[in-house]
This record gives sequence, structure tokens and C-alpha cells, in this order.
Amino acid sequence: MALYCWFAVVGLAVAMFVQTNHGQDVRTGQGPPPGGEGRLRETEGEQGPPGGEGVKGDRGDQGPPGGDGAKGVRGEQGQPGGDGAKGDRGDQGPSGGDGAKGDRGDQGPPGEKGSAGETGSPGVSARVNIKQCAWKDLNNGADSGKIVECAFNKVAPTSVLRLTWSGSTRVRPTTACCKRWFFTLNGSECNSPFPIDSLMCTNGASSVNIHRATTIDGLCYNLPAGPVTVALNVGNREGWTECADANTGWNSYSRIIVEEVNIPTGND
Repeated sequence: MALYCWFAVVGLAVAMFVQTNHGQDVRTGQGPPPGGEGRLRETEGEQGPPGGEGVKGDRGDQGPPGGDGAKGVRGEQGQPGGDGAKGDRGDQGPSGGDGAKGDRGDQGPPGEKGSAGETGSPGVSARVNIKQCAWKDLNNGADSGKIVECAFNKVAPTSVLRLTWSGSTRVRPTTACCKRWFFTLNGSECNSPFPIDSLMCTNGASSVNIHRATTIDGLCYNLPAGPVTVALNVGNREGWTECADANTGWNSYSRIIVEEVNIPTGND
């Protein structure tokens, strides 16, 4: 049985060798011309391996633009760009409101001296016009009328006169009584604003004999310029009759001072 199988294999090999070399020209190595189409195979063969890349063809025509694609994800912030060219000046905007008050600045340097101003109207002379009339041991016992006088020259029509008396006065009564010492100017008492005077009153004790230092002082307005006779007078207070023994300037120095003062007129 084994010998039979061996002969069968050898026979099959010889048959295949003969079939392969059948009809081949020993000189050319070519076989006979191909025969006619054989009968179609009833079944399709297996897919062969892919072929190699072919030659690159010519560029085709430009196709139509594609539609908008979907919106992509936002990219990262890029670097700041450089300064652009300076633009044209814009229109003037509305005025802003007042800002907060700033701190006080440093002291600036002194400014330049200004030009001279206009000349003012002439003023009243600054020269002092004052006069004093004085007496020693006047000891005037008049109970009424003028005691002494002092002549004065008033320069300006708009000025006022200040009148001052300084000396002793006394009233020695037999009954309760008041005596009045007062100034007159050219025989009349001052009426602008009021008379310039002083009073001394007693209760009627005849044993009282006191000579008191007295000062009478005041301003008189609205007097014209020119000579003025200033006099000190004594008399009864209004509503009282002659009632007492008066004395002026006993055993002392007495004086009247007249001063012209350049101040506004009025009752100030």
C-alpha cells in the first residue's frame, strides 16, 4: 500500500512538468500563439493589491465659493497694537462743572508798581487851628451874665468847633438851688446839635462852700467861617429864680480852649 502511494506521487510530478513545458520553443523560449478566448469563469477572482500613485494631473478650474462655516471658538487676547496716527481735532465739548476747591498755592512774587492814580479833589488843610485863653485867680463872683471870653477865627465853613472850659466853680446857697455855666458863640448858644453847658446844684445848706474843679466840653456844628467870640456864662437853670451865690475861677488857673476840627457835620 505504501509503495502504491509513492508511485502515485511520482506520476503526478511528471505530469505537471510535461504540462508546463508543452509547446515551448527550445530556441526562443516562446510558446505558441495565444488561443481564442476561453470560456468565462463563472466566479469573480479576489481583489488584487492597490496600485502605485499615478502621475499628478493638471490643476482643475476654480470651484464656486463655499458657504459660511460655523463660528469658531474665541481666540486668546492678542498683543496691544501700536499708537495710530493722530486724528483730526474734534468739536468743542460743553463746559464742565466747577471742580473741587484746590489747596492754597504758594505766595507769588510781588507785582510791578502800578501807574499813578488820578489827582483827587482838594482836601481841607491839615493845619491845626487851635487857641487857648487862660486866666490866673479869676475869682469871678457874678451870679449871672458873661464871665470871660476868647476871640477865635474859624477858617473853613464846613468844619466844627470844639469848646472846652477847665476851672473851678461854686454854688453857696441860702435855699435849694441850681446854677448853670454855658458857652455862647457871638452872643448865642450853640444849637447844632445842642447847647454846651454844665450844672451845679445844692440842697440849701449855707455852710457848704466847696469850689469844685469843672470841665465843660462839646462840639458845635454848622458855623460859618470868620471871627467867633467864645464866651463862658453863668445863670439860673431854666425854671429857677435867682437863688444862690456863684463863684468862678477862685484861687486857681482857668482856661477856655477853642479848636477847629475837620470832621463831617452831624450829630455823631
